[in-house]
Amino acid sequence: PSETLPVLRVIGQAHETYIVAEGPEGLYLIDQHAAHERVTFEFVKYRFDNGESEYQPLLEPLTVDLAPGVMTTVQEHQDDLNKVGWRFEEFGKNSLILRSVPGPLSVKVSADGAAQVLIRVLDELASGGAGDTWSHRLIATIACHASVRAGQSLSIDDCKNLVRQLEQAERPNTCPHGRPTIVRLRVNDLEREFKRR
Repeated sequence: PSETLPVLRVIGQAHETYIVAEGPEGLYLIDQHAAHERVTFEFVKYRFDNGESEYQPLLEPLTVDLAPGVMTTVQEHQDDLNKVGWRFEEFGKNSLILRSVPGPLSVKVSADGAAQVLIRVLDELASGGAGDTWSHRLIATIACHASVRAGQSLSIDDCKNLVRQLEQAERPNTCPHGRPTIVRLRVNDLEREFKRR
């Protein structure tokens, strides 16, 4: 079942972590990281499901050293890893030459950081994650690392754009890990707190 958010009017940002907005039933606090993570997750998942990976070639290929035995995991899951934007080739027994990274990841982390995300994903795969739940975790990991962080200052336009994107999301109320993206403070509760009722 699809979830919906009311149309919200962005007021600003609090503590460089929460977007403050006004809606029909009160005030709304939006966790900017969780919200951006949800938006990015749905974008990457749509691309993944439709075979439309977005990737960013690296200016200089990067050698990634793997733990012993992980290369088997790479070989088993190379198609899915390619579908989200990692392009690489084997380089010896326990190394890869990384040639591109997922597009959303490329704007937030360095090539070294993207390589660390790849290693984390491969470690999870090697420890038994597989199937739909694994692809969900794969995409959620990319979304997490590609999203704005708590403590990051956003302009009012950035806040508005993020809220508009969240309003269009299929599941706007939670991030891919299940944490809430939004908390509502009802007008009645505010009036009670201010002893107006």
